[in-house]
Amino acid sequence: MNSVIVLLFILFPPEIQYNFENYLTIKYGKKARQVLTERVEMERKLEDLVKSQGIEVSEGEIDFYLNELKSEFPSPREYREFLHENNISEDSLREKLRYEIGLYKFIQDSIVAHMNLTGKKVIVPEQRTWREIYISAPYYYSFFKKLKKWFKAWKVRIKLLLGADFEKLVETESESRRRLIGGLRGPTFYDPMNKVSRKLFKMKTKDVAGPIRTKWGYFIIKLEAIEPQKEAVFDSLSFREMRKAYEIELEKRLHEITAKH
Repeated sequence: MNSVIVLLFILFPPEIQYNFENYLTIKYGKKARQVLTERVEMERKLEDLVKSQGIEVSEGEIDFYLNELKSEFPSPREYREFLHENNISEDSLREKLRYEIGLYKFIQDSIVAHMNLTGKKVIVPEQRTWREIYISAPYYYSFFKKLKKWFKAWKVRIKLLLGADFEKLVETESESRRRLIGGLRGPTFYDPMNKVSRKLFKMKTKDVAGPIRTKWGYFIIKLEAIEPQKEAVFDSLSFREMRKAYEIELEKRLHEITAKH
């Protein structure tokens, strides 16, 4: 996905952008709800701010990023399902993209151009590494096919409760290509809007949890390692950690800007 869409979807995931009122009614826990509420409020202020700047966005720019977004879906069917589930039309999506492109231009000109973390000490949040057994059961499967996958997921969990080896079950039961590397994932940062992440960050090392039902299927996870929060010089970080540091700094500056308006 193009960098502009990546940036904006990191800050404001689709559920918030297109259907955030319903999104907040789902039980995500106190911390997740607080983060969502703050981001929704910040987006509202940013939208007013971007409009006041009179930033121009052409129809060609909207067409380009709309096509980029469509290319992220496996097929046109998934794209149409996305529109239907979020109760939006393509016209309203185009208007949302107009705002997001304008926001990106505003961020580039007003923040990123003046944001330099080179040589500075930054905080890197806690990270966790885990293994997963993934049972595919996407939302568009039939009821009976989903039921079959549900039974499979719980069969795997029962085997684990009876003492089966997690890594061996990854090899024989997981339906993800990550089974080739023992189902290893991470290290990753906490994401309050991700059901697996919320569970993962409540676990202790070597704990096993699941099946965790998501839009795309079931996850059974095992926490392998915890890397505590650290302070480090920006230049010494991995690319992934640098990206997170930039994301934190960018969100901090966006909060500062919206607080003034």
